[in-house]
Amino acid sequence: MSSSVLNDDLEETKAIQSNDIEVKVESVGIANGKDVLTLKVDNINRPSDQLMTSPDGGWGWVVVFAAMMVTTVIGGSYIAFAILYIEFVEVFHTTRLAAGWIGSLAIGCGNILGIFFGGFVKRYGSRIACIVGAVITATGYVASAFSTDIVHLYLAYGIVSGIGVSMMVVSSLVIVMQYFDRRRPTAVALAVFGYSLGALIGGPFAQMLLDKYAWRGTLIIIGGIFLQTIVCAFLFRPLVLNQSSRQQEQNPESVPAMELDARVGKGSHGCISKFRNFLSSTVHMFGLTLLRHPPFLLYMVSGFCLSLGITVFLQHTPSRAVSLGIERHKAALLSMIMGATTGISRVALGFVANIPGVNRLLQYSFSAVVSGAIQAATGFAKSFPMIAVFVVLQSISNGGFYCVQSTVIVDINGIENVARSQALLCFSSGLGILVSIPFAGFLFDITNNYDIPFLVTGCIALLGGVLGLVANLWLKKMKTVASK
Repeated sequence: MSSSVLNDDLEETKAIQSNDIEVKVESVGIANGKDVLTLKVDNINRPSDQLMTSPDGGWGWVVVFAAMMVTTVIGGSYIAFAILYIEFVEVFHTTRLAAGWIGSLAIGCGNILGIFFGGFVKRYGSRIACIVGAVITATGYVASAFSTDIVHLYLAYGIVSGIGVSMMVVSSLVIVMQYFDRRRPTAVALAVFGYSLGALIGGPFAQMLLDKYAWRGTLIIIGGIFLQTIVCAFLFRPLVLNQSSRQQEQNPESVPAMELDARVGKGSHGCISKFRNFLSSTVHMFGLTLLRHPPFLLYMVSGFCLSLGITVFLQHTPSRAVSLGIERHKAALLSMIMGATTGISRVALGFVANIPGVNRLLQYSFSAVVSGAIQAATGFAKSFPMIAVFVVLQSISNGGFYCVQSTVIVDINGIENVARSQALLCFSSGLGILVSIPFAGFLFDITNNYDIPFLVTGCIALLGGVLGLVANLWLKKMKTVASK
């Protein structure tokens, strides 16, 4: 094969993939009288070496604190919608189903688009991704304040702010997991503790803003708070490549061209080759090759079910209390109880998950099963004290899977795939969130009570836990076969 032929085909052959590696054509030349392709070989599934050195402490704890502040603001905004939700129903004279789509789009749409953000974080880093996300989120909230129709809220509050929040979530969790190895479960548990802290203060704070500045002023102020997280994003100092990774980048593997002749596209098959390479690059960019790993695929479906179910508990518990005749300020206290209990559970069970020998996927699955069962039985709680008891019990269970939800993807796919794995998990969770709130609102509109919505979605969450157990058994089987 001549060098000129290879140069003609070089534009058609951008990447060659197998099940485990990606081979990128860097250049074509002649060495010692032989045609040579210079390649960069990347393992796209489970490479043996990490691409980054995890300090497991030091500046990592500053990163954890910064991530916790980011998740605090995000968690507070989620609970704030539970307060604004009833206001939107009354102001725009709409149904709970229609108003529910605002929150679902805000949380779900952004997470679904998170499949794109994994590649963004990998290319530009967590710091830039979080800053861009904060600006987009603030823009969405401020624009929402000028809405004159619920459709405007769908676009500004739902889609625009949802995209920004998703970028902040992915970037914050990825940088924390990159900084830690042995202490990763504890670090992630502390980082996501912010969600609970935000839930603890978000309800009363949102109610106070609503009473004083009305819903438009509340949205503008929340948008301004999101801009403050840019300070936290600047603390996301990027990690450097380790020595072995640098050497691999500086000395890409070179192999004779003739050995790859069968895999290099010919001019007569240019269109087919380009299309195949486009699909190959797209699959790699979005991490879709990870879906060939059955335990991770099951884990994604589990995340969908769990998000669909638990989101109803998080968003509709105050609304359910109000529908039972409980005063609004007491209903807002339920959000505080929820936040405090979940936060304590996240940290405590995060330390448990860090104990050597603890099966984090099993902890996730068992907690999800218990949480779903409690939610399904919530219909028996009719008074404020009883609802509070159910909130405490379910919040403890929720903390059990929240603290390891991101860590488990590293156990399944490895730290080298954390950005794309986190994005895919956000995608599956986002699908569940997208339909959860309006689905519960729809069931309420046709039954005129929240008992059926909580029963149905609780069973769906329980199913998510069962799928996690199946993923755990499958993963164990694969490891047993691999060790033989």
